[in-house]
Amino acid sequence: MRIITITQAAFRYGAHTRHKEIVRELLKAGHDVTWVGPSRADTEDMKGVNYLELKKSRISRVPLFGALLTGLLAVKTYEDEFRRADTIFAIGEYEIFSIVSIKSLRSGNIIFIQRADTIEKSQVMHQQSERLAGKFWYYLRGSLSKQLQKFNSRFLTKVIVQTEHHKSRMLEQGLANGLKVEVLPNNSKPSWVGRSAVNGGRETSCASPYVVGFVGNLMYEMKGLDLLVEMFQLLRRSIDCELVVIGGGSGETRLRQKIEELGLQDHCALKGRIDNASNLMGGFDVLFAPTRYDDCPNVILEAMAMGVPVVASRIDAHEFLMGTDSEGLVDFNTRQMAELLEAVLIDEGLRERLIAAQNERVREFDFDWGEAMTVAITG
Repeated sequence: MRIITITQAAFRYGAHTRHKEIVRELLKAGHDVTWVGPSRADTEDMKGVNYLELKKSRISRVPLFGALLTGLLAVKTYEDEFRRADTIFAIGEYEIFSIVSIKSLRSGNIIFIQRADTIEKSQVMHQQSERLAGKFWYYLRGSLSKQLQKFNSRFLTKVIVQTEHHKSRMLEQGLANGLKVEVLPNNSKPSWVGRSAVNGGRETSCASPYVVGFVGNLMYEMKGLDLLVEMFQLLRRSIDCELVVIGGGSGETRLRQKIEELGLQDHCALKGRIDNASNLMGGFDVLFAPTRYDDCPNVILEAMAMGVPVVASRIDAHEFLMGTDSEGLVDFNTRQMAELLEAVLIDEGLRERLIAAQNERVREFDFDWGEAMTVAITG
């Protein structure tokens, strides 16, 4: 089968690694795979991929329509390849807008893997934005996203989402338009989590007896970084602990400012984006995720699989992964967050119950994700 995958992202971190995992499985299954994107997939296990460079330009940075314009450019550049393909799939958020241009050239199997509910995400960011311009921007973004998803649904064969909640929202809002919607969550042991990480191992080098960890893209409002620091300030009034933050992103400057504003810089370590994040996670006493919106975060599953207790905000994604009755879920209240984290750190009984429950829960997500996704794409 001739398969083309298209992306406008440079693949290195987090969810982007999932894309390579799909391609590796497709290659193992004997398919002819062409990668259209701005970065070459040139690792040893990606040999056999036909790489077509999608040159990044200023148009790709245009808000909302950048992916559509990038898709038009890709199809114009590699028209013959797209015509010959049996299946085309894209993964991400806004690449869905480029499918229209692809469909205008050919008919066939066109699949979009939507890793985030962009409409709900925009609604959350609209509520959290402090400035009128920001509120207007996220309202516009959500509205346009909804209309474009409705329009594009008529051209796609299938959409694959990560949670039942996301699928339900699509159906309720009329975004499926008769389209087949499948649910395939992330798995608990992604290919990039090494055995040494799963077996634990403290590599944080913190002087304090307790380490609270955060891992994720540093998007200030969406990831609840303000809540993270405010909670940590309250927690340190009760126990000696340190905060280790792994990740990078647009909110890093504001995060540093918040830490300095509260005088916590001597007790916080910002590690940036690193390749051995899962090894550092093995040294956390607890992973904290105060996220306001997420779809199916890898880090929650990875921590649970490693036996690191997780405390997380009560949002649909976290309930889906941890269970609605999990003792690790907490409302958006910094004092309650600090109290629960303190309890998990010092109450051995609660800690053991939480780890045992999460170990049991994470078994539901122990499967070969790349293989399952390959079946969903080619089946």
